[in-house]
Amino acid sequence: MNARTRLISGMLGVSAFALGATVWLVGEPSDPEDFKRMPADTQPPKKVQKIRDYLPHGEALSPRKLQSWLKEEESLSPVNYASPDPALQSLPLAAPILPLQVFAVTYDEDIVLETNHPWWSMHEYARVQVDGREIWIAKDSDATGLQTITAALDDIETWIPEVPVPRLRSDIQVDDRSDPTRLAVALRYRNPRNEQVEMNFSAPRPIPENTGPNGSTFNHSQEFVSALLDISHKGLGGIDASLSFDGKPAKIRRVLGLIPVKALLKQTQAGVATASYLLESPSDAGHSLALTRPAPGAIWNTRTRTPELLRLEGDGLVRETTSHRFIHHFESGGLTSIQAWQKGQPDSPAQLEVRFSAPLPDFRRSFRGEVLRHFGVLVNGKIQGYGRLLATHSDGDGATLKFLPVAPTWFENRPMETRMTRGRTPGTIQVRTSRIPAI
Repeated sequence: MNARTRLISGMLGVSAFALGATVWLVGEPSDPEDFKRMPADTQPPKKVQKIRDYLPHGEALSPRKLQSWLKEEESLSPVNYASPDPALQSLPLAAPILPLQVFAVTYDEDIVLETNHPWWSMHEYARVQVDGREIWIAKDSDATGLQTITAALDDIETWIPEVPVPRLRSDIQVDDRSDPTRLAVALRYRNPRNEQVEMNFSAPRPIPENTGPNGSTFNHSQEFVSALLDISHKGLGGIDASLSFDGKPAKIRRVLGLIPVKALLKQTQAGVATASYLLESPSDAGHSLALTRPAPGAIWNTRTRTPELLRLEGDGLVRETTSHRFIHHFESGGLTSIQAWQKGQPDSPAQLEVRFSAPLPDFRRSFRGEVLRHFGVLVNGKIQGYGRLLATHSDGDGATLKFLPVAPTWFENRPMETRMTRGRTPGTIQVRTSRIPAI
C-alpha cells in the first residue's frame, strides 16, 4: 500500500460503514418478481457516489445543544383545540392515534461487499434470530439503491413488518466454519434476478470499535425510510472475500480505484418508515388498541399475520412483536416520545429514542391552526439526527403530520407526511405515511 493509498484509506476509514447502511434500505416500491421479468440486458444507471458520503461523522448535536433545540419557544406553544372537552373527537378512538412508524434493527455481524456487477452494486449478509432459530439473510442492492431482502422464511413479508421493503423467499445454503477468532462463512442462494450467487467471506473477530459512527445513507431506501445509523464496530483489515454470479466471478469495487469495499460491521439502523395500517379498539378488554398492517386496499410489501394488540402501561402504549418492543409515551393524548428495543439487544439505552419538544396534538380531536414541534433522534443513546414536525387538522376529514428532518443532510433529504383519516369501517382510523419531496 503506497503513501497515497494509506492517506485515502485513513480518510475513508469508514468506506464500507455507509454502505453497510443499506440493510433495510430500498430505492422504490417494487415487487421482487419484477426483476425476473426484466430483460437480462436492462440495467439501471450506475450511481456516482461522492467521497463525502464515505466519510465518518460524529453526533448531529451535543446533549446541551439538543436540550436547547427542544426548548426553543416556537416549538412549545399549546395546542388550540376546537373544544375543551377531550371526549369530543372528530376521529373517535379509545386510545391515542400512533402517527409515526419507527424501526430499529441491529446486526452484530454484518458483511458488506460492493462489486462491479453491471446490475448489482452492494451485497450484505447478516446472521439473525427468527422465531428462536438462527438464519442468514442476504440483502442485494442494485445500482439505483433498490434493495431486496432474501431469506429462507415462508412468511418473509411478516418479518419485521415495520419496514416495508421488497422481500424474496429463497433457500440459502450455509457453510459456516467460524471460530472465536475469525468469522468464516460461505453462502449460496438465488437472488431476485434468479442468478446463482456464491459468497465466501472471512474476517478477524472481534470487530474493532469504530469512531465517528454516524454516516450517510446515500440514496438507499429514500422512498421507504428516513434512517439514521450507529456503526459501533467496523473491521476493514484482514478480510478475504469473493462473489460470483452464475459461476462468473465479480470484482470487488474499489473507492477511487484503491480501497476495496469489503467490511465486517456491527451496526444499528433506526428511524421513521413509510407506513400503512388500521387502528381500532379491540374486543379484548386487556388491550387498548389493535393495529392491522397494511390498511385495507393498500398494496404493501409487508403485513402482520394477525392484528397487533397494544396495551396501556402508565403513560405509554406498548406494542410487542416476536422481535421488538415499542413504547409510545403520551400526555393528555399527545405523543411525547417513542422508544424501540430489539429483543436480544441491551435494554439500555434503547436502540431508538425519539424525543419531542412538547406533546403533539391528540389527533383524535380537532384543533385550530398549525402546531410546530422539534424532535431529536437518539440511536443507541447517540444523538444522530434532529428536525421539526408540523401538524394540521382538517375538520372532519382527518389530520396531517409532516416529519421534516433538519440534519444531517442525508436525513434532511427524506421528509415524510402522515395522513390520519376515518377508516371504511366505523370506529377505525387509517394511517398512511409517505415520502414527500425534500425542499
